[in-house]
Amino acid sequence: MTDRLKQSLLYHSGALGDFITTIPAISYWIKHNENMRLIMLGDPLIGKFATETGIVHGFLDVNQSRYAALFSDRLGQEISKLLAPFSQAIAFADDDSPLIANLHTAGIECLSQPPYPSKRMHVVDYHLSLFTKVSKLTQEEKTPRIKIPPNTIAESDPIIPLDTRLIAIHPGSGSVKKNWPFERFLSVADHFRAKARPIVWIAGPAEKGLVFPETDYLFVNQPLLALARLLCRCELFIGNDGGITHLAAALGCRTIALFGPSDPVVWAPRGNKVTIVYKNSPCSPCHLDSSSSCTGDQSCLNDISVQHVLSACRVI
Repeated sequence: MTDRLKQSLLYHSGALGDFITTIPAISYWIKHNENMRLIMLGDPLIGKFATETGIVHGFLDVNQSRYAALFSDRLGQEISKLLAPFSQAIAFADDDSPLIANLHTAGIECLSQPPYPSKRMHVVDYHLSLFTKVSKLTQEEKTPRIKIPPNTIAESDPIIPLDTRLIAIHPGSGSVKKNWPFERFLSVADHFRAKARPIVWIAGPAEKGLVFPETDYLFVNQPLLALARLLCRCELFIGNDGGITHLAAALGCRTIALFGPSDPVVWAPRGNKVTIVYKNSPCSPCHLDSSSSCTGDQSCLNDISVQHVLSACRVI
């Protein structure tokens, strides 16, 4: 059997949260294609993490110039060489993507699906429907899971003592429109700090400029694997609808997910340790809705009080 028969291409160029919602579909495909290696073409940070955690078997950096040809309107010799190792492909891309046309023209069997569902259904179920009838699956099969070897968790952050059970807070997301007011996150942290509970703030480029309490731990701009190891050490995670919140839930961390403009029916992280805080404001959801009349005053998030979040923490 040649390498062409042993490898399949997975294309996903979305953000972390979007990728995590595809994990059950990827796991289903791998389970039913055990003789194939699945190679991801996408964001290198996510691809590296997906490879390190065994979600896929390898990755290709979609940002490298040589892969730009895959998205051109003409199938040339260069594209044929790039696709030569693959006999199958899974593409989370819009139907009119040149990549899908090139895959078909190259004679590669391709299953494709737009990144977002067109009707109101959970996005994990939507992705699974590409391969199977979702009603046949168990809830566990429909829940994203990421496994970190226990013996590597100590590598997350040498500054934080290993026996410290942390409360993790991530005040950002991929869109400022989805962010609960930062001062309310600070108030939640004050509550836990008053009970001598250690806080670790998770921050990336989007949180630049925020001022965090000097008495707390700060985990900034770290690789996804290091962040995942840290979250495995956390007793509780609190965050907005975003990729890090999906990551925490997929790792089995007790998770409080705050929703405002986005629809939890579609985007809520799955897991038996997940609690969604959503006030169902009249104007919500409006995220990704081009017809929405949202005024942008974030009333859907402002309706969530500090007490609402603290009550959700006690539920877990």
